[in-house]
Amino acid sequence: VADEVVQFYYGAALMERAVPGSGDADAAKAIAALEQAVQLRPGFADADRLLGYGYLVTGQPAKARDALRAALQEEPGDQNVTMMLAEALVQLGQFADARVLLGPVVGRATDAKIKERARDLLGRSATIEQQQQLRAEAEAERPVQQAATTPTEQPAAPPVPPVARSQNFRP
Repeated sequence: VADEVVQFYYGAALMERAVPGSGDADAAKAIAALEQAVQLRPGFADADRLLGYGYLVTGQPAKARDALRAALQEEPGDQNVTMMLAEALVQLGQFADARVLLGPVVGRATDAKIKERARDLLGRSATIEQQQQLRAEAEAERPVQQAATTPTEQPAAPPVPPVARSQNFRP
C-alpha cells in the first residue's frame, strides 16, 4: 500500500471524527495527513476533495478554494465538490465566481438535495453581496455626513456574518 493511500485513509478517519468548526485536534491532524497524501500524489482527487472539505469546515476558505479547484479539475462533474467550492468562494466574497458554478448545478442537478442546496447558496450569496454593497455605500456617505455635522467618531459597521456551514456538506 502506497504511503499516500495510508495518509488519505488516516486523514479520512480523523476527519470523520472531527467536529466541524470546533478547531479540534482531529481536524488539524486530518488536514496534515491529507496534505501529505496530496503532496505524495498530486492529482489525487479524493484527497484534494477531502482536504478542501477540511479547510472549509475549519474556516480556511482560501485553502479550501485551492484544494477544491484541484479536485474539480480531476473530476469536473462532481456536484458535491462544486457546491463546496461555491461555499468557499462565497466566504471569500467572490460572489460572481460562486454564481458561475451554482447556476449549472441548479439547472442540471438530478439530486433534489443538491439542487436545493445550490438554490439556497445562490440566494444567500446574493443577500450577502447586497448587504456588503449597502454597507459600502453607507460607509462612503458617512464622511460626508460627519463633515457636515460634528467631528465625533462613528462606530464601525458590524462585520458581515460568516456563511452558515450546511450540515449537509459531506465530502
